[in-house]
Amino acid sequence: MGYEGQLAGPLETRQAIARERMGRLIDSARYIERDGLTVPILTAGSSGSFLTTAHIKGITEIQAGGACLMDLFYAEECHLADEGYEYALTVVASVTSRPAPDQVIVDAGFKTMSNRGAVFPRAIGQPGLEVVSLSAEHGTARATGDAQRLRIGDRVEFVPAYSDTTTFLHDHFIGTRGTTVDHIIPLLARGRLT
Repeated sequence: MGYEGQLAGPLETRQAIARERMGRLIDSARYIERDGLTVPILTAGSSGSFLTTAHIKGITEIQAGGACLMDLFYAEECHLADEGYEYALTVVASVTSRPAPDQVIVDAGFKTMSNRGAVFPRAIGQPGLEVVSLSAEHGTARATGDAQRLRIGDRVEFVPAYSDTTTFLHDHFIGTRGTTVDHIIPLLARGRLT
């Protein structure tokens, strides 16, 4: 088993590092096989490197988990948006308070939609709305332009900064096609971090 989950940056950099590391992994498997043991599964990769690792002869399984949901980390730091991948996971929050014309409070904090360091969730369809902080249960956003028209009860859709830590506290995903609910998917491993 190999894993390159720490790989981020431009595709060329990720490709070079993944190829070098997969070479070592494949060599190790061949040494084990030379001594008479079989290695039926050679698993490697990550969301940041699967575009390369999937094409390396000898690798039989890819560990690309979070990229199927996409988020700001995978899109921007791993450059998967450059490869045409789109956001599949969003969080819908409600405006709960408007304490000032340029401030919006929503009912989704870091337990609902993760930030990643100084990278906060990004509002969809609200270009003047910028999340500036997340408490446990609430998000605070700066509102400019049309976003200042938001009222208590309005809903805002966000792309999480990091999907991995966004999903594990939710009971289910709600799958939509357009504006229609298509699936409700229970998250059976909810809260089962080890």
